[in-house]
Amino acid sequence: MNVRLYLLALAVFSHSAGLYANPMDYAWKAGLDSKEGELNKVSIGAAVIKGLGRDDFGDLVVLDANGSRMPSWVRPMQQVSEEIEVPLSFHTFSDYGVAHSKTVTATEESQSQASRSSIKTTETVRVAKPSNAFVVELSDYQLGLGINSLLVNWTTTNDTELLKLRVDVSNSLNNWQAVHDQVTLAKENEATDKGRDWQRVNNIPTAKRYIRLSSANPDLPMKIDSVSGFYAEPTLQTIEWKVHAPLAPEPESDRAYRFELPAGVPPTRLRLKPAQQKQIIKGSIYAGNDVYRNKRALFTDIQQHSLTPAPGIIASPSFAVPRQRYDNWWFESTTVLAHAPTLELGYTRHELIFLANGTAPYSLYWGNYEASPPAQLLRDVLENHTEIDAAFAAQLGQTHTAAGAHRQFAPSAIPWLTWALWLLLAIATVFTARMALGLFREMK
Repeated sequence: MNVRLYLLALAVFSHSAGLYANPMDYAWKAGLDSKEGELNKVSIGAAVIKGLGRDDFGDLVVLDANGSRMPSWVRPMQQVSEEIEVPLSFHTFSDYGVAHSKTVTATEESQSQASRSSIKTTETVRVAKPSNAFVVELSDYQLGLGINSLLVNWTTTNDTELLKLRVDVSNSLNNWQAVHDQVTLAKENEATDKGRDWQRVNNIPTAKRYIRLSSANPDLPMKIDSVSGFYAEPTLQTIEWKVHAPLAPEPESDRAYRFELPAGVPPTRLRLKPAQQKQIIKGSIYAGNDVYRNKRALFTDIQQHSLTPAPGIIASPSFAVPRQRYDNWWFESTTVLAHAPTLELGYTRHELIFLANGTAPYSLYWGNYEASPPAQLLRDVLENHTEIDAAFAAQLGQTHTAAGAHRQFAPSAIPWLTWALWLLLAIATVFTARMALGLFREMK
């Protein structure tokens, strides 16, 4: 162990002294092929994440041979995304503004039998010049993709290679919010030497339906030929996908299907897979904590397909799961489907960093509803430090059962108080009935 790790071990161990855990408090375990006395890191995938009972990773621990907890820190792996391009539609709006002023001289002549006269009048007038604004309108489906940049193909009257563009956004055709007062774009042949960003408009807010593009130079009219949008789709290096289950039919609608997200650590993304090959399904995803008719729209007019991958075919996009928890989810198709689609859930891969400063061998344990929030003792010491990159890449062994699945989530509480109240009410009812019957007999 080098000097820095030795000092790190002393500092952390002074805070974690006496932190022991009972391995039988955890649902599952797996051995760790780690390096003794060194900083280690291990990849945590969906198989482990789905077995956690706490959404803060508090029940994911590294124990040594004596049951001592090793200092650790769990962090999401750096996101790697693929950029997907989609064509966008736009509308042209004409406007008239004051371009410049000019001086106009008018001559008025009059003639009589005796003489001829003329009057010259000079005045300055303001000349209006037409200009065009181009408004990109995102559909509900495109709005859900999270489009954050545009590729604009344009022409100008003087065929210049550079264009200064103004960009505004809004959720209505009023109350425009400026994103770029002036962004410089270049034609493709000019942008080749300057980089692809010279053809792009970046940093577009993802929650705005309308994007207005206009020339920042009123003396240079422009025309937009086409607009494309780009959104980021996480790759398999970032997201691990797991098939959840086919959706269950919703009794209140023949076009709707119900599903629930698992407890514990929630998935970060979701997508649907049609039941049949080469099938395209369209619809909307809803969620809520009540019945179907009180649902809330989350992603509308979405499109998912099972087409064979080929050039020109864009893979079905996935959708980010909101942070707010919902008890029930629904997919409502635009048409009646012969078979229910399958739900696929995407989990963000994480990395566990731990210091192997105990007694080997070390094991990973997870799934304990009674665990405390994570201490993350290494986070403040190692964040943004090069030691993480140099850490030993430990290997996670085969998963085994520790105490069993019943340790992942707290058992449902038995409503003893409710039962007791109902029983007391029943006894009181019987007692009251007997008293009433006795009084009735005495009256006879």
